[in-house]
Amino acid sequence: MNLRMFSYAKIFAAGLCLVGATQTVSAGATWIEGYTRPDGSYVPSHYLFHSHGKFYDRERTARSSTLEKIDLIAPNAIPANARLNYAGTNWGCLRRYQKINDQCLTIEIPENAVVRNADGTWECVYGYQQEGDQCVRIPVPVNARLDYYDSWNCRRGYIQQDGHCVEIIIPNNAYLNFFGTGWQCKFGYLREDQACVKIPVPENAKLNFFGTHWECESGYSTDGSQCVAITIPDNARLNYLGSGWECEPGYQKQDPLCLPKP
Repeated sequence: MNLRMFSYAKIFAAGLCLVGATQTVSAGATWIEGYTRPDGSYVPSHYLFHSHGKFYDRERTARSSTLEKIDLIAPNAIPANARLNYAGTNWGCLRRYQKINDQCLTIEIPENAVVRNADGTWECVYGYQQEGDQCVRIPVPVNARLDYYDSWNCRRGYIQQDGHCVEIIIPNNAYLNFFGTGWQCKFGYLREDQACVKIPVPENAKLNFFGTHWECESGYSTDGSQCVAITIPDNARLNYLGSGWECEPGYQKQDPLCLPKP
């Protein structure tokens, strides 16, 4: 057997020893029992971590190939309902279990509750509230629904009164507001007590942009509750808004006339 074949044989023999001494303990980590290499050297028990197809021996540092001693935990030293940390140097309890005297014991929680922290802190699930050591359903009245803060709000079109949701009475010429918590009058109507009254619009007038009042048409001005025509003198014209007049170019305003500029 030449030197190259002898080297391959040693590598193959070492691989067989390694395979026979391994035990998978968790995803990403393999426990390797101590074994003797073909050259007679002994390898102590340790974890072999693998990631992206590569293996990392936890006996070696990340920056050096020098061997160092790391206190690793054997699989049989891990209690029930526990798992190793990534480094293989400690263990922690699974969810819904709490570490007590080197054991992982079930955290006792009431019905309709969930564990939130490793210390066993629990809280009630959505729709329930804590009363003592129990989780009881939040009472929700008819025509209401739960919000995100474990309280309830009335549905659209209803308003809260004495712990109940009462339907909003909408008068004629009105509709529900944007939030559904009240009503408002239609365009061209004003609220008076619990009714919507039509806005009286005088001659030569129109409703404003919001429909809450009236304004005179262009060329007319307000006079009390009426719109009267604007009197335009010679050498003048309506202004841009149509609410008054202004002199033509070359003239200046001297009420109630437009006179030539000096």
